Amino acid sequence: MNELNKFYQSLMQDVVAMQSGDDDGNTQEQVFTRICQEMLSEAGETENAYIAYDERDLGRKGQHKINGYAISDNYENVDLFISIFNNKQEICSISKSEIDTAVKRISNFFRKAIYNDYVNEIAESSEIFEFADTLANYGELKDNLIRINAFILTNGQYKGDIHKWLYGLL
Repeated sequence: MNELNKFYQSLMQDVVAMQSGDDDGNTQEQVFTRICQEMLSEAGETENAYIAYDERDLGRKGQHKINGYAISDNYENVDLFISIFNNKQEICSISKSEIDTAVKRISNFFRKAIYNDYVNEIAESSEIFEFADTLANYGELKDNLIRINAFILTNGQYKGDIHKWLYGLL
């Protein structure tokens, strides 16, 4: 556990340092998301990852949230990133209900974007517009899409079982 705590402290220091030097006004959650995307990219788990935060109707039916995305060059894979970030000095526990909520939120975003014309509800200047437009209108993606990966990124500790939550995403 000592190594985990050291890693956590180092990670949190990196998040704070990167945010203070960020000219784009990103939150610590977004900086954390970027760090995680870079780690996943270096590990070969994702490619072409972007930060693009969007949330709507939190706490209500149909709520959604997304922190980032990636689309493979051949349009066969779409990666969705959602972060559960806590700005605490100690590692926090993450409950099953927090994981379930994150799954609901990221699934709802994807469904709205690909099926419900969400792109027409958001401003072209928003950071999520390009991705929502691609999901809604790009035929090559719809023709080639094979797999959707949902990454729940957290600086907390989840002790529950890991299983496939996103059955039926499409």
